[in-house]
Amino acid sequence: MILEHALLPVRPDRQAEFEATFARAKPLVAGMPGFRGLSLSRCLEDDGTYLLLVEWDSLADPTIAIAQLAARVVPLEREACAALAGSRTATAAVTP
Repeated sequence: MILEHALLPVRPDRQAEFEATFARAKPLVAGMPGFRGLSLSRCLEDDGTYLLLVEWDSLADPTIAIAQLAARVVPLEREACAALAGSRTATAAVTP
């Protein structure tokens, strides 16, 4: 299993918009091959930062999913990206 995480800083005045956009995009991601689960949480230490965790079967799955989703998510992505101040991502292999 692969666990991908991203710290997503969101402008305070755009948090509600970001959460709504994420809720609309979540089913599209969930339908991708290799998808296992995801969560979006607001950080306690920094109210303007969200932690996104996405679980995949393999390292190739997120790359394939991004390619397949590109055309379908572009309008949602523009809305969500407008709210982001920047982000940091990392991927890790999870062993039982």
